[in-house]
Amino acid sequence: MQSPPALFESSCLSREADKPVPADARWKVFEYELTREQTLPSGNVHYVLDGGALLHHFPWPRGSTFNNICQLYVNYVSSKYGRPTGVFDGYQGGPSIKDATHLRRSGGCLGLTVNFAEDMVIKSKKDEFLANEVNKQRFINLLSSKLEMHGCTVTDARGDADLLIVTTAVEAAKFKDRVLVGDDKDLLILLI
Repeated sequence: MQSPPALFESSCLSREADKPVPADARWKVFEYELTREQTLPSGNVHYVLDGGALLHHFPWPRGSTFNNICQLYVNYVSSKYGRPTGVFDGYQGGPSIKDATHLRRSGGCLGLTVNFAEDMVIKSKKDEFLANEVNKQRFINLLSSKLEMHGCTVTDARGDADLLIVTTAVEAAKFKDRVLVGDDKDLLILLI
């Protein structure tokens, strides 16, 4: 059976959706405003972080242990955002709306499952390690516990976290100024 080419790539993965034009237009205005103002919010501000964006924020140094990598994230988050709320995607082993996207990003490689301990030196590249959902969920669990020990609030979604990230920021904004930190256009669309 042949798949309709308008919906599927030759690799039988669904085609990547084109992000809406309004999001692209809004990002351009936002980027202009950022280069012009150069000020961060001050006062009684609390940050809500997209945990998925945080995971991909910087490279993992070679020869580091999983504990060292977690400490890099904790130091970065603490110094830049204080005690934010982090919201992570969940990878509970069931089908997800983002399965095709994850498979496309990994280049079709699902990676090997690694049974790791905190003091174990990372032997694989970050992208290869995180391409495996079991590895990714276990690392998120470890990082979440480290962030919580340093006063951060962490929430794990059952699947895709975009809606939970936005609702967390919007609900909490009723009581305190909130800044949502993420680079996903879907977050912007949900906020609008």
